[in-house]
Amino acid sequence: MALAEAGIKQIERDVPGLHIELGGGIIGVTAAANQALHRDHMIIIPAVMILAFALVMLYYQSWHAGWLMVLPMLFATVMTYAYMGAAHIGINVNTVPVIAVGG
Repeated sequence: MALAEAGIKQIERDVPGLHIELGGGIIGVTAAANQALHRDHMIIIPAVMILAFALVMLYYQSWHAGWLMVLPMLFATVMTYAYMGAAHIGINVNTVPVIAVGG
């Protein structure tokens, strides 16, 4: 995708007034899904952590209980991202289940 986007920018720069969009098909649809997934993923993970903290804190009526729930979740999520980064595994529709199990 990065190579395609770089090529599009180069061609658009060389030909004034030209605008190129990525095509459809399985490659285009997968690329669009991966981009949307990455954007939404950065919103969903913090939202889940905040919601888990709030629900546990309210149920047990204790800030400590909320933190004791969120800290292991946060650690597991960070370790999952660290492993995926070290192994050069990107976030896409195929790796989201792995992240969900890791977190």
